[in-house]
Amino acid sequence: AHDRARRAYESGQVRSLGDILTGIRGEFPGRMVDAELQERRGRHIYRLKMLDAKGRVRDLWVAGKSGRVLRRAKMRR
Repeated sequence: AHDRARRAYESGQVRSLGDILTGIRGEFPGRMVDAELQERRGRHIYRLKMLDAKGRVRDLWVAGKSGRVLRRAKMRR
């Protein structure tokens, strides 16, 4: 999975995970606890698990190329 993600980044198909996190920090502050790069219908999508200051976790799906948040799940403990 790591090699696939690196190839996608090197070929320009996705932005770096650091760039993605910088782009969403204003709306979703907290610490990333897990990240996975998935491919769906020919698009690369980052699935992120973010932990906020109150200990709640939120799943986010972010477009790998644009950095746009596509979907967000409700927070859970």
